Amino acid sequence: MGRKGTSIGQLTRACSVVAILAAAAPALQAQTAPTENGPMSAIDWLSDSLADPQEFTLDEPATSTSAAVESISVQSLDAPSPDAAGLLPPSVTGFPARLWGSAETNQIIEQIVTSPRTPLPALSALRREILLAEAAAPENGNGRLLLARIDKLLELGFLEDAHALLSSIETRNADLFRREFDIALLLGRETEACNDIRSAGGVALSYQVRVFCLARNGDWNAAVLTLNSADILGELNPGEYDLIARFLDPEMFEGDPDLPVPSHPSPLVYRMYEALGQPIPTRILPLAFSQADLREVTGWKLRIEAAERLGRIGAVPDNRLLGIYTERQAAASGGVWDRVKIVQNMDVALRSGDTDAISRQLPALIEVMQENALQRPLANIFAPRLTELINPEVDGEEATVPLVFTDESLSLIRQISLLSDTYETVPAGFSPTTPREAFLESLAQGLPAADTPGDPAIQAVIDGFDGAALTAADQVLLDDGRVGELLLHAISRFGSGTEGDLSQVTSALRLLRSLGREDTARQAALQFLLISENGASY
Repeated sequence: MGRKGTSIGQLTRACSVVAILAAAAPALQAQTAPTENGPMSAIDWLSDSLADPQEFTLDEPATSTSAAVESISVQSLDAPSPDAAGLLPPSVTGFPARLWGSAETNQIIEQIVTSPRTPLPALSALRREILLAEAAAPENGNGRLLLARIDKLLELGFLEDAHALLSSIETRNADLFRREFDIALLLGRETEACNDIRSAGGVALSYQVRVFCLARNGDWNAAVLTLNSADILGELNPGEYDLIARFLDPEMFEGDPDLPVPSHPSPLVYRMYEALGQPIPTRILPLAFSQADLREVTGWKLRIEAAERLGRIGAVPDNRLLGIYTERQAAASGGVWDRVKIVQNMDVALRSGDTDAISRQLPALIEVMQENALQRPLANIFAPRLTELINPEVDGEEATVPLVFTDESLSLIRQISLLSDTYETVPAGFSPTTPREAFLESLAQGLPAADTPGDPAIQAVIDGFDGAALTAADQVLLDDGRVGELLLHAISRFGSGTEGDLSQVTSALRLLRSLGREDTARQAALQFLLISENGASY
């Protein structure tokens, strides 16, 4: 049983480990949600990092709970609302400065919260722009819109973006602190976060965070004292106590059964389980937890799989995904290792400029893209390099000899490039050989051929580019300047379209083009036709 008679053991309750474990199971599972239907995605997993979490209101000061002098945050009456904060100004996004127009805060928040995850990368990129946009705040938001934007970024796995947005806020409150601390835990920056806690005033930390940070900062005795003080005061349930006690001194529990694994852990619980040698698989957790697997301490296979999950939605840079794929040789075959080999083989072939080698890898690369919903990141990684070999730029007097591919290979290369951000660039020598290829080329140029015989999906796209007027309801929103809401409507409608309601595809495209998002409309339409048909799942 280890050293249970000493250190923590001297201060523990007089009950058996079996009883503690029996109590731990329901206590930990009480915070959980079943995972039979897939990974969780709602932001209900924040750590209990504060002793008394408060709502984010600027007009209701918190009630003091002690005689201690607390730090006071002062905000000028004419100070900008935190809801206006953003990383992307209108000069970058092209959005109007009053992105939300006359919309009420609750209406905007509802649109953000219910905005669905989409398999179309162009729409994921658009939503990210909306969430990070600097724009005039709606009335009476009191920071609630900022919080909704941050939570959506967390839900989608954009932790670095959420961190940058939080860092742009001069005055933190309790809700923002909770999110900032959890982001640090998932990104492996807990030491920095714990050091920041030392200088944070006016924030009442929970006992769990106090113990965690004391231990991280090397003050083990203070951590033990804090843990047992919390226990005596009844601040911890048995499951929390046992987890933290093991975190402080795992050797004392050698030979005991493992703790029950919660299906709904907070980032703090996740990191404590990891420290105990009981890591919880991130694939069954909300997408944000996948960021934790990108740390160098994680095994290569888990890092690859996490980078793929995040790469599908654009929450990890494409070049970082390539770097993880190519950092070493595959150790086995099958599954993820086959994907690694295919990506590495294409990378090597492109570096060598070997036309035959590149052509041999193209079918396998496209298969990997389609079967694993990796069209967006792999297209952006390889399309520019393929196009550069075919259409080399002239650098001074030296001209690179362009590579010449067969028509079949050019068709595959064009299929990849249509899914990338360089979709408008046509490889030299490529000519459409089928009506479908001809239509896709016309769509890439923004002039989809209206006389193209095709399936209902193609017709829905054609109708979306017909220049028809908006519906009366959409026009009312536009007249009220509610551009942000309309853009979120377009994302949601495209979501319905990918599930079979093709009229919503037409509506979304008309809306995007009416709002000046021509590039987004073209990319989304191309991706809808090229990705949806393969049944790739996000």
